[in-house]
Amino acid sequence: MCAAVLSAQRLTPPPVNFKPELQPPTAAASAPSNAPPASKPAPPKAAAAGQADQIPGQQFTPMKPAAPVYSPERAAHDLQVGDFYFRRRDYQGALSRYQGALSHQPDLPAALWGCARAAYRLHDNPLAAKYLRRYLTVAPAGREAKNARKLLARLGPRPGR
Repeated sequence: MCAAVLSAQRLTPPPVNFKPELQPPTAAASAPSNAPPASKPAPPKAAAAGQADQIPGQQFTPMKPAAPVYSPERAAHDLQVGDFYFRRRDYQGALSRYQGALSHQPDLPAALWGCARAAYRLHDNPLAAKYLRRYLTVAPAGREAKNARKLLARLGPRPGR
C-alpha cells in the first residue's frame, strides 16, 4: 500500500459500534482468512457448590477468616452496651456484647466478669465457670476477684473431677 492510503487509514475515526478487544489476539485470530473456523469451546461443566458465581478459568480459593481487630474503643463501647442490656435484664444480649468486647480486647477483665455474670443469670453454669476461671487468671487481684471466687465456689467443682 502506498503511504497516502496508510495515513488516511490512521486518521479515520473508529466506527460507532466499535468495541476494542480486551484480550490479546490468539493464534486462531492470526490464522489466514481462508482457514476453516476453529471449533467452539465445550460448554462449562456444572459448577461445584460455592463456585457458581466464579469467572471461568479461575480457580476457587476459599476465603481466609479475617484477623481479629484489636480496638480498645470498640471494646469499651461493647462493654457499655453490655452493661445497659444487663441492667435491663436482657442477659442474652449482654452476653453477646461482652463477648464482642472480648473479640476486640481478649483479656479485658470487666468483659470477662460481665460474661460470667450474664452466663450465670442464663443458668449456663459451665460457661459461667469458664469465664470466672479466665477472669481469675487474668486479674487474680482484680476488683471483682473476691466475688468471682465466691461465685465459682457456689457453682461447684469442675465436672469430671
